[in-house]
Amino acid sequence: MKPIKTVYKTMFNHFVKKDGYSSSSHVIAGAATFLNSLFFLLNCYFIVKVLFNNPISFSVQKGTGMFIAVILTFVNHYLLFNVFRFSKNGDGPNQLFNLTRKEYNAGWWFFGINIFLMFAMLLLSKLLYEKFQIGPGY
Repeated sequence: MKPIKTVYKTMFNHFVKKDGYSSSSHVIAGAATFLNSLFFLLNCYFIVKVLFNNPISFSVQKGTGMFIAVILTFVNHYLLFNVFRFSKNGDGPNQLFNLTRKEYNAGWWFFGINIFLMFAMLLLSKLLYEKFQIGPGY
């Protein structure tokens, strides 16, 4: 839970510093945290797929996928702010969260590594398919 909260606070501070505080700052930071969590789950999926060469098959149409994405976004917002009780405002007078430099860097590293791993796993999957015909080769 701590990495997710650190990523949320890091994203909140980033967007507040960039655009200034508004009533929707927590929504934007929550969406970035949701993307980070989604990338983490996709990375786990691709690692299982590459290791076992047996992907968990799922197939959805475009409209159904959009509907699922909207539902997951609302579920994420509910979980972050109602269940886990993440703060919608920062701690300080300037509406920013008080993060140490170590926590701030850890939040960006966790977010960046998830994005990097997602693209690396996609490229690895494509490479394995082209060279060895393993997997569907996204």
